[in-house]
Amino acid sequence: METPTADAIASASDPRPQSSTTVEQFRFTGTGGEYFRIWIVNLLLSVITLGIYSAWAKVRRMRYFYGNTHLAGDVFEYHGQPRQILKGRLIAFGMFMVYFIVSALSELASVLLALIFFFFVPWFAVKALTFRARMSSYRNIRFGFEQDHHGAAKVFIGFTLLIGITLGFFYPYFAYARYQFAINNTSYGKTRLNLLAGPGVFYWIYSRAALLYIAAIAVGIFAFRAWSGFGIDVLNDPKKFGAVAPMLVIVFLPLLLLVGAFLNKCLQNATLGNVTIHQHRLLSGMQTGQLFWLYLSNTVLIVLTLGIFIPWAHVRMAQYRFERLALEAHGSLDEFIAGESSAAGAAGEEISDMFDVDLGL
Repeated sequence: METPTADAIASASDPRPQSSTTVEQFRFTGTGGEYFRIWIVNLLLSVITLGIYSAWAKVRRMRYFYGNTHLAGDVFEYHGQPRQILKGRLIAFGMFMVYFIVSALSELASVLLALIFFFFVPWFAVKALTFRARMSSYRNIRFGFEQDHHGAAKVFIGFTLLIGITLGFFYPYFAYARYQFAINNTSYGKTRLNLLAGPGVFYWIYSRAALLYIAAIAVGIFAFRAWSGFGIDVLNDPKKFGAVAPMLVIVFLPLLLLVGAFLNKCLQNATLGNVTIHQHRLLSGMQTGQLFWLYLSNTVLIVLTLGIFIPWAHVRMAQYRFERLALEAHGSLDEFIAGESSAAGAAGEEISDMFDVDLGL
């Protein structure tokens, strides 16, 4: 698969003076064989330790993927520590156990506890986004996240309730607000990121995805009925359904993967492809057909190898996403990074606190 040219990726970007514009291509240099060795050890030790090692496993995985992500001659770094992740997972596990026990004792109490957890979602979201940002760096400059709890409550409580009230029609705006909240509160050094896309883009994406989903279901039902030869009553007959169940998967799975590929392509191009930082801009040029082929081939190979292909599937996805992602730099990227390094050093911001944990949500 060829790496897109700068012109191809930047086709949707604003016109700029070409003399001061350079396009830096992201690259992912990891391989399936390398990651398999990390993955299999992580899996075995996590099973042996009843999940305790999963915190160390995540650190190894994240450091591998960050360390193989290149931009302008340098790689990203992940600074998370296993104890922080383990602490967060113990908190999440404790919450789950409390809910499980309360649910077994009283259905009403379980509903009330679920409502309490729901109103804590903004806090969880802010802490998760803060941890992810603070534990990431590029050229020794950390990312940061503004802990806007009021904005989080507006998005994750207010807008979530509006989804139900509007019978789902508010969901595209909620998706837009969620991305905007995560991106606009993130900073590199002292410079904030900014999402250019508006809510109309998300309504356009989800309306097309909904139509494609309806069309896929219609085509799938027609193909299934024509192929099975049993008519619609096959769903009510266990013997007939068992005979055609594999056929059902073969018919519907590719169609659902196609819809998923279309939606994810549109969302990445609309979000990452519309992010600016200072005068620089990210560009994303994912394509539905290529992403669909990755989804389909990865799924088939994972099934055929009984899961052994999973590490290669992760690497293939990372390679594709980054080969379709670039940074359009207007002016000197080195001067911008040097300025951020100076500002961050002068501020001397403490990057950790007692709540710096990965809740794994």
